[in-house]
Formats: sequence, C-alpha cells, structure tokens
Amino acid sequence: MTALDELRHAIETVEDLQSIARTMKALAAASIRQYERALESLVEYRRSVDLGLAVALRDRGDEADLPGRGARQERLAAIIFGTDRGLCGRFNEEIADFAVAGMNGLQVRQQDRLVLAVGARVEVRLEQLHQPVHECFFVPGSVAAISETVQDIVLKLEEWRSRHQIGQAWLYYHHHRRQGRQPRALQLLPFDFARLRELAADPWPGRSIPTFSMERQTLVAALLRQHIFVSLFHACAESLAAEHASRLTAMQTAEKNIQEHAADLAMRFRQQRQDAITEELLEVVAGFEVLTAGEEQQIG
Repeated sequence: MTALDELRHAIETVEDLQSIARTMKALAAASIRQYERALESLVEYRRSVDLGLAVALRDRGDEADLPGRGARQERLAAIIFGTDRGLCGRFNEEIADFAVAGMNGLQVRQQDRLVLAVGARVEVRLEQLHQPVHECFFVPGSVAAISETVQDIVLKLEEWRSRHQIGQAWLYYHHHRRQGRQPRALQLLPFDFARLRELAADPWPGRSIPTFSMERQTLVAALLRQHIFVSLFHACAESLAAEHASRLTAMQTAEKNIQEHAADLAMRFRQQRQDAITEELLEVVAGFEVLTAGEEQQIG
C-alpha cells in the first residue's frame, strides 16, 4: 500500500468518526430535552404534594407522633447517582469525590454508612476511594424507566430503615445547568418539618382551604412517601440530563478535534498527491530530454 493509499484510508476512517460524533451529539441533545421536560412537569406534582402536606400540618403544634420523628439514629444512607456509560468526562469521579467528602463532613463512621450507587462506573470510583457500596442499580435509559428505578430505591431505603435504623439519608447527584454540571447534595431524611411549617403558614392559593377526613398521621405518611419519590425522581432526572449534557460537550470537543485532524490529513494528501504528480511530470520531461538528445546524436 502506497503512502497515498494509507492517507486515503485514514481520511475515510476520520469521516466515519465524524459521522459517529454527529449522531451521538444528536442523541445527546434529544435526551437532554426529554429529561428537561420531565423536570418541568415534576414542578407541579411537587407543588401538589407540598400543598397537601401544608394542609395536613396546618394548625398542629406537636410533631412528635409524625412519621420521621423519634430517637436520633447515627447510621446514614447515601444514594449516589452516576453513569453506566462513558464519554462524559469526569462525571463519575466528580460526584463520587463530592459524596465521600460530604459523608466525611457529616462525621459518620464508614461502618455506619449504607451506600447505594446508581451506575456501575460511579460504583468503581467509590471503591477506588475505599468507600464500600452495598447496592448498585442500573441507570435508567429513558424517562419512562426512571419511575421503576426510583421505586426500587424507595423499597431499598425502607428496608434499610427497618433493618438498620437509618437516622439520615442523603442524595448526591449532578445538578444540570446550561453552563455545565454542578455536584449537589440533598438531605432526604429526616424530613424538614420546619420548611413544611413555613409552607403551611403561607396564604392558601385558593379561595378555601381543603379539608381531609382520614387520620392525619396516615395522610402525612402517604404524602411524605410521595415527597421521597419526587425528590428521588428529580435527582435521577437531573443526573441524567447532566450526563447527556456532559456527553454532548465531549462529542463537540471530539468533533472539533476530528475536523482539525481531517483538515491536516487532507492537506497532507493534497501535498503528497501534488508531489507524486510533479515527480511523474519530471520523469516524463527527463524521458523526453533523453529521447531528444538521442535523436540529435543520430542526426549529427
């Protein structure tokens, strides 16, 4: 294979890589939008749950018998959202480092931590940081699959609360922003009843305050379960949007590098092709001169 053939093959390979990068960019952009829409639709649902809690807690002074209240427990549960796939930069390293630093800051001993990782790659990073992972779930591949994953997390959290007497639970995930991702921590347990009290004290948005007929504690427990579900769903959707945004950025950078490499290969190909043409012309001229010189000698 000549040098020109090798360059031609390299150019074809680079063109294939460009096509792959463009396709992945399009998929990432479409995925980002679907998760952004899911987050937008979640706002009203979260507000409905909060307003329900505001009604259930209105005019109540004692919270001792409400769900989530009781003796302080030292064990901690952490749910950390990462990825199963690569091509998204230091996504998993950043959130794992952030989560471990956050748990260390809470001054909870490592043996008193129960960690659930969402994503095989973040699990690997946590193990590298010497933080054991007790459960690992696959990252959902679509908006429709988030609910099932969140339900599994809720069940696991309930199991840990009953078996290991969890005192607090934290979510660690990447917050999706237009300017880039940002690690974020959210306390899931114990419930922030002070914030709910403030919400209950706000003026009701409607003309009349709703009432309820079921037992207050049962209603609050059901609404708090929905509060946990919404918080987990929001964290998962945010993490997925941030993941695809990171992948989009990585593909944009890769496409730029591929374009620069393609331009360099094209320039080298044109130069070598021109050199080959020049060499062939010189050979033709040299041959012509030899033939001309031979004919002159014969004539002389």
